[in-house]
Amino acid sequence: MTKTPADLLGASNWYHWEFNMRMTLARKGLLEHIVVDKADGDEAWK
Repeated sequence: MTKTPADLLGASNWYHWEFNMRMTLARKGLLEHIVVDKADGDEAWK
């Protein structure tokens, strides 16, 4: 059974969808006001 757009973008998960889309656009360089930088501490945790 496929979900309708109303099911996918319900009130409970709208925030997560919007956040994920903003981050996706920022990574592609389409949202210049959101800076996506690699943190310096990331290498130490691996």
